[in-house]
Amino acid sequence: TVDSKTSWQEHWKLLIYDGQCRDVISTLFKVADLRKHGVTLHLPLHSDRQPVQDVAALYLVEPTSENVQRIARDCAAGLYDSMYLNWSSSIAQEQLHVLASAVAEADAAQRVVKVVDQYMDFISLDHSLFSLNMRDSFVALNDPQVSDSDMQRTINKLVAGLFSVVVTLGVLPYISCPHGGAAGMVGDA
Repeated sequence: TVDSKTSWQEHWKLLIYDGQCRDVISTLFKVADLRKHGVTLHLPLHSDRQPVQDVAALYLVEPTSENVQRIARDCAAGLYDSMYLNWSSSIAQEQLHVLASAVAEADAAQRVVKVVDQYMDFISLDHSLFSLNMRDSFVALNDPQVSDSDMQRTINKLVAGLFSVVVTLGVLPYISCPHGGAAGMVGDA
């Protein structure tokens, strides 16, 4: 039973996600599971959304510039009274400063309750099976025509995903790989 309006506010939540995090949570939760955790509505970050007062908004998104800008606009527009920002991986200091500046400029800092790096840059397919969800990664790592910047971007995403896996498992990995090439670059990172 619910005794007061406050307990309703603490119970009901909105889940706002981007495409990457939609893929992550779709393998972990069914809609019924989300409802058990108080999530009554789940919406894509870049969709048109209406203001919902007296309900906490849980954001689960990648820390990209586009997502940071959209969250800042949501905050400035006053869509939600309280916002819990959960990043799928570590957010860069520059992006965090951009968000903080935009929120402060809109005089909406009181809306942001919590900011957390979740380290969930992988899709859990089973208890002992995961995917980094990197399309065409084999081609990107083995194509002799690939640019150095594209190779580095792929390596960085791969390293971030593997780091998320080992953080989630709570293990310290032993990495053995040949020097040079993509495997060596991942091992060095």
